[in-house]
Amino acid sequence: MTKQCRSCKREIAKGQSTCYICGSQQSFVRHNITSILLSFSLLGTVSVASYWYVVQSVKQSESERLQLIESINAESSKKLQTLQLQLEQANQKLELAKTNAAQVSNAATDTSLKTEAAEKRAKKAEERAAWLSKENRRFKATIKELNSKTSDIQKATLTSTKNQQQSPNSPSSQVPVDNKPTEQEAVKSEPQNEAVVKDSQLDNSPQQTSNEKPTPLNPE
Repeated sequence: MTKQCRSCKREIAKGQSTCYICGSQQSFVRHNITSILLSFSLLGTVSVASYWYVVQSVKQSESERLQLIESINAESSKKLQTLQLQLEQANQKLELAKTNAAQVSNAATDTSLKTEAAEKRAKKAEERAAWLSKENRRFKATIKELNSKTSDIQKATLTSTKNQQQSPNSPSSQVPVDNKPTEQEAVKSEPQNEAVVKDSQLDNSPQQTSNEKPTPLNPE
């Protein structure tokens, strides 16, 4: 039986390991050893290059991830610092608001106390005004009564004086005489009566106030 040579394609015996014409090896491995070695070397090179590329890609991705994580951490730390500053400012504003609220409450308390004191003073002033008004009305009534009494006394005095003057001159002294003063005498005596009334008011007002002490309505 025969077969073709792998190299020169001539017929040779089937069991021969080499071609007797070109001398090439008839075994597949020995005939393609160079190609196999080149293929393995190329495959190894490609594998090594692929592995290096994968490793570099992984390292680069890890470095990028680390950078991203660091940037995120930096931004988070900045945001955290900003939030802390805002929190401190909010606490300061809260304390200031509490202080202002306390001051406002104190001012409101003082205002309420002042208002109550002013209301009490106003009430006392009203009571005192009512008491003074009552006393004024009483004094006016007393002065009016004294004026009427003084005018009556003056009229009686003038009448008695007239009677005394007429009794030694007229023989008819025993005849009843009208004690009423004439209009001219009344007109003449009015200024004197007013002066006497004023004097009597000045003289009687201290006695009246000292003898008749009204019941004080003033709460003070």
